[in-house]
Amino acid sequence: MRNIVTRLMIITMLLVFVGGTAFAAGAKEQASSAGFDVVLLDASNDNTWRIQMEDQMQKVADRYKENGWINSYTVYSANNDANLQSQQLSQIANKGETDIVIINPVSASSLNPVIDRATSRGIRVFAVDSTIDHPDVITFTNDQRNYAKLHVEWLVDELNGEGNIFWFDAIPGVPANDDRVSVYEEVFAKYPKINVLAHDTHSWSVAEAKQKTSQLLAAYSEDIDGILTQECSAGIIQAFVEAGRALPGAINSGESIEDMRIWGKYRFTSLMVENPPAVGAHGLMMAVRLLQGKELKNDVIENNIVNVKQNLVIDNSMLDEWLEKTKDMKDTESIDSLMSDAQVDLLFK
Repeated sequence: MRNIVTRLMIITMLLVFVGGTAFAAGAKEQASSAGFDVVLLDASNDNTWRIQMEDQMQKVADRYKENGWINSYTVYSANNDANLQSQQLSQIANKGETDIVIINPVSASSLNPVIDRATSRGIRVFAVDSTIDHPDVITFTNDQRNYAKLHVEWLVDELNGEGNIFWFDAIPGVPANDDRVSVYEEVFAKYPKINVLAHDTHSWSVAEAKQKTSQLLAAYSEDIDGILTQECSAGIIQAFVEAGRALPGAINSGESIEDMRIWGKYRFTSLMVENPPAVGAHGLMMAVRLLQGKELKNDVIENNIVNVKQNLVIDNSMLDEWLEKTKDMKDTESIDSLMSDAQVDLLFK
């Protein structure tokens, strides 16, 4: 099953053409055999997607320790606190002993003054999953705008451009969340008959999504025609079922296996778009190669962002096939795939 998922992700990555980039001024000159000291600053690890991302990155780090590419690998979580993440980076910059800092940012730009200090000390800073708006930072991310576009345009089409909906975002201020929201707003502006009864957040937590939905269902007696959510659809569906309310006609799905199994159980109309947690590991693999002196292929890198468009989109016609393919996976896992070193090497000159 995982081989099938992996092949799909390989196709996606090989279609991405990545442009070259120069090191920031003052970056350390490192020999490929030096063994880099690497730190991950994760926005949080309080949801299953981020846990899976960290696990994939740890596996790559362990392998790179064995072959001498990494000397040390340390992980910190900011618990979604931008100030805490800034303090963590500041401490690393002050010590000046780290070669690579990879950040899953809480905020797109709040770290910039500290990044300036870190790069002046010869530390190379990268971002994964969410973008950092800094000229010396390359971000490796799944294409969040494309992810959002696929979901929201599908929802509007299913509703024929009108109806009552609940709209759930995740954590305002987190770049991935905000990139998606900007797309949702652009699309909804074209459809004035889409009536957003409630717009709330669930912090990428299934439990919180369930709780918030239960509260909204108690407050709104109207029929709910659609749901737009940034993942966590399992919690939303559970709230509808427990409240004895009819399921909406269209509910976009999160990409966790739990989301898929809830979809299979209740058979509502849905769409699932991949957002692979392996993006963090891919960022680590590419960051190490860049510090080894390798260059990304001279094709496409826009505004220091390496974007990977989603290749796997599952609709109702494909649901049974994917339920079978993922039957051995845990509810807490997301559809994911990790490239091999040989596949990553294909992105470099």
